[in-house]
Amino acid sequence: MKILSIAVFLSANFLCAQAPPQMQMECGDSGKVSADEQIAMLSKDIDRRDGQTIECMFSYMDGLSRSEDLRALPLIARYLDLPNPRLGRDFGKGGKIGHPVLFGGKFPAINYIIEYRQDAVPILVQTIASESELTLEGKNAVLALMVIEAPDPSKGVRLLAEAARKSSGASARVLFQAAQFATTAWECHLILAKCEEALTVEAAPQQPEAKP
Repeated sequence: MKILSIAVFLSANFLCAQAPPQMQMECGDSGKVSADEQIAMLSKDIDRRDGQTIECMFSYMDGLSRSEDLRALPLIARYLDLPNPRLGRDFGKGGKIGHPVLFGGKFPAINYIIEYRQDAVPILVQTIASESELTLEGKNAVLALMVIEAPDPSKGVRLLAEAARKSSGASARVLFQAAQFATTAWECHLILAKCEEALTVEAAPQQPEAKP
């Protein structure tokens, strides 16, 4: 009996660790849940290991982005690095960033934020600038930005480079990293020279002069 009790105790603790009840989302049909309720749900912190909750969130993001509800924009941006639990976590294998038609389904928030077109650009730049290093979230923000700025992807590279020049410290550094990363985007592969030209030396963040 003692061995059985220990086994039950360990099993219960394992299940709690996998999906804390307080972090689970009560998901309803997005067509029957009001936009206000969906916004409230997306504003909550979630357990990123809970596949059912994640799929529920993606369903709400889909509906809100289709209606171009601007309140959802910063909330969707929080989850640019959240993978679709059905597709896995691999990113960018084989070199260039994959086009969203072929690849973006692995991170659904990318496709949802693209629905906002130019309205999403400031949020995407802000998402990148808030990082200390270019992470997966920042790379996915770059991907979304490059799709929005097509058919002239060099505009996206230039926008990031100029934002880096106008910033300072860690924000300037990570924005310039993002501009460099943007030249590897799918949209740039046919006009690589133009994209690289947009990444000018003058746009690089200025380094403080060394004191004698």
